[in-house]
Amino acid sequence: MREEMRKKVWCGLAAAAVMAGVMGNMAGCGQKAAVMSDAAEAMKTEAVEKTESMGDAKHSQAEEQMDDYRVIVEEYASLFLPIDEDKYLYDCAIEAVGKYISGEENQEDALRAVDDVVQELSDRKDKIESYTASTEMTKLLTEYGILPEEFEAFGNSRKANITSDMIDLQTLYEHLKNAEEFDFEHEEVVFWHDLNKAIQDSERGYYYYGCVNYWFADWDEEQVAYVQEHVVNQLKSCLPDTYAWETDKEVIEQKAMRYLDSVEEYLKLAAEHEGETKEDLYKMQQYHEKLLELIEKQQELDAMEKQLEQLKDISARIQALSGQIEEAKNAGDEERLAELKVEFEAVVAEYEELTGKKVDR
Repeated sequence: MREEMRKKVWCGLAAAAVMAGVMGNMAGCGQKAAVMSDAAEAMKTEAVEKTESMGDAKHSQAEEQMDDYRVIVEEYASLFLPIDEDKYLYDCAIEAVGKYISGEENQEDALRAVDDVVQELSDRKDKIESYTASTEMTKLLTEYGILPEEFEAFGNSRKANITSDMIDLQTLYEHLKNAEEFDFEHEEVVFWHDLNKAIQDSERGYYYYGCVNYWFADWDEEQVAYVQEHVVNQLKSCLPDTYAWETDKEVIEQKAMRYLDSVEEYLKLAAEHEGETKEDLYKMQQYHEKLLELIEKQQELDAMEKQLEQLKDISARIQALSGQIEEAKNAGDEERLAELKVEFEAVVAEYEELTGKKVDR
């Protein structure tokens, strides 16, 4: 067996965190296992200390400041959007394998799709140049409370990410080649497809909260709108199904770490899976069932977060309507009052449907 270290460069909460794993064997059957570093707690402490050390940086005058933040966002977009494009390619390859598993696509087409993505990622990797923040950019980042060394670490993370994704896909490709001949290879395809997809889904949440929301959380409304337009709205892959723009960095850290914890659980499961004999189909099925349980757990957490955001929206609408109803009462506007009460009942009905609880009127 040969071992290759899988490294993931994480941004936002710390300069970088390393995830190690065992990938592949000499026969090319590919294995993937990784154990997350126990630096998670240290990441939080380090992030807080670094943030405090930056102090309350003073910005320039209004117009000059506007140009400054736009320069930062555009520089950031030039680093992050290519990573997102790489991840989107990875999504396409995983989707092709998923279609093969479901019978929507034949083996040959799935193999071609995976191989095409691997080749494209390889070409992109060869063209990546080392990133160094300019003197002016370093100054701007410091003024806006962003550590230049973290920004540079993120700017240089793309090559490691592509390498890791290529290894994942090459591993999947090797199993896929033999999936029609051997049952255990087909089981491996299903397992690694589901595992890689689950990890990718969790990483979407980490990228959003740890690599976008965290850095720009304390910017003002106009600046955040610029980030939304030029970064968030352009993302094709690095965005979870349900997300919100948080302004409390502690909340952002908690959300980012939740996604990171999910990745850790998946990788621990992969390590366990690698320790078992491939011919033991029963064991493989057990691991797959365990994987599906972890995925379901993550989906439940996502559903809870989505419901919380919906409840916050409903609460805000009820509060606004209550104020409008009070104004209509005071003004004696019976027609407007009747309209508002209908709207109020509709919002309350939304709440009851969402929570399953009846509200006393």
